[in-house]
Amino acid sequence: MEINVTCSQEQDLGNVGKLDCEKPLGIPHYILLTLPTFSIADVAGLTLSALQTAIQNKEVFFFPKVIDQANSDEDDVTYTGNTDGDEIPIRDGKIINDFDFEAQAGLHANIRTFNGRRMRVVKIGENNTWQSTTPVDTKIEGMDADIRVNKMTPGDGSTPRFTRMRVEELDPSQWNDHPAVVALDFEITDLKGLRDTKMEVIGTPSATEIVVDVKSKYDNTLVRGLELADFGIDNGTLSSVDELNGRYTFVTATVTTGSILSLVDPSAMSVDGFDSSTVTITF
Repeated sequence: MEINVTCSQEQDLGNVGKLDCEKPLGIPHYILLTLPTFSIADVAGLTLSALQTAIQNKEVFFFPKVIDQANSDEDDVTYTGNTDGDEIPIRDGKIINDFDFEAQAGLHANIRTFNGRRMRVVKIGENNTWQSTTPVDTKIEGMDADIRVNKMTPGDGSTPRFTRMRVEELDPSQWNDHPAVVALDFEITDLKGLRDTKMEVIGTPSATEIVVDVKSKYDNTLVRGLELADFGIDNGTLSSVDELNGRYTFVTATVTTGSILSLVDPSAMSVDGFDSSTVTITF
């Protein structure tokens, strides 16, 4: 007697009609790395202000523009038996991308701090499309990935110095089977990734007045628009501050030599895009 067996096909087949207004995803122009715990509840929560807040809280890290990228995807893993030569699928090959960033002063060392870390990755395509995964219901999060950062590659007269970061996604099904593609209603370049800062004391401070310049650490761009609440001091009182083009003049009280003036944590700062720093006041 012949027995016919029909394999179960529980999953419904998806619709594949071409969309009238679909934009191509394009190659990634920007990437964001997030902490493994970071996610967004739904598309409505994917806003410029929410992402900037996550950057200030050091949950999301917005990298400079990708100047070059290459795919180094792993081949699908299969097994071929020695009886009839049938090929048995074992697993999909991993998605592996190499991203190059121009090696600006100080930036390479900061990118190197991600070497060996397990993060989540979000890719932003050339059409300002958010590319990540949606594991359950409406939740949006990046793909789980291991990060590798190589040594700085020097320029050769025709190419710039660059830092190469390899992003090896752990589970290709996160993108292949559960993609989240969102046409952002804001420009991704409006996000401000955190930059290192430094403070320089101007002139000779006293117990009643301190003058400092606040600058971006590596390019010396003056940081403007900070407020009194953006600063703190471990001994004494900051009574008021006046700012002129990134130079801050404080009226102080009972400040002692050796006191440390600091910028507050970026999550509490009134100006986006800058990390905290300190300077010792000596007089």
